[in-house]
Amino acid sequence: MSKPYTLYLTLQWLRHDGRENKYHWGLWATDAKPPAGHLFHATDAGRQALDLYYEARKVRDPSKSKTMVVCLKIVEAPTVEYLNHYASQVPLMDPSYLPAGESQWTCRVWVKETLKRLHKNSQIVLPAHVDTIESYGKYTADRYLSYMGNPPIINDLGWLSKTPETDSRSARQAYYGTEPMQTEVYRQNPNQYQPRYYGAKPMQTEVYQQSSVQHQPRYYGTKPMQTETYQQGYSRW
Repeated sequence: MSKPYTLYLTLQWLRHDGRENKYHWGLWATDAKPPAGHLFHATDAGRQALDLYYEARKVRDPSKSKTMVVCLKIVEAPTVEYLNHYASQVPLMDPSYLPAGESQWTCRVWVKETLKRLHKNSQIVLPAHVDTIESYGKYTADRYLSYMGNPPIINDLGWLSKTPETDSRSARQAYYGTEPMQTEVYRQNPNQYQPRYYGAKPMQTEVYQQSSVQHQPRYYGTKPMQTETYQQGYSRW
């Protein structure tokens, strides 16, 4: 069961290309009454393959999609206003802004760039580097592929630090992905290199409470913005 005001990574089955499983990557932010919320993703719906554009839309329950494999909690969700603001700023399809190491813009690349922008602008504090989130997200989806259409919704961050538990159904599914980075090996020897922590320290609002004359931090709220676009109704999910 999904939790209120939570940002999830969603992975939907696309195909197997002969080498690995391919997924559609997105971000799902729940509102006060989950599973309802908003889906943010890069899609080519209605266009040629990989002619991507940004879309944000209201959804009733993404887990009802027949192609949904898994929904993974990342962090507490910022407001819809801020999510939409920073997600729409990603220069999708502009080759001059394609991240190093990527051959083309994809929904996966867009998700990583959106998470980095949200983190950089202090809207979220990522629990791990985006490359680690990508690696473990893909690994978890591969392991739970047999659950497609009835996806698990994982509400803790255990999927980022250990091999997901599977039952006999997922054990029969061939695994095509690569083994994710084992960050726990650094804990075996305190003298070994410690992996860099990429999360920013959360804003300490309590310092403003020391004096009544000091500036009080502005409250941005957690209730999603209800725009005219979203008021037209829920999507097919």
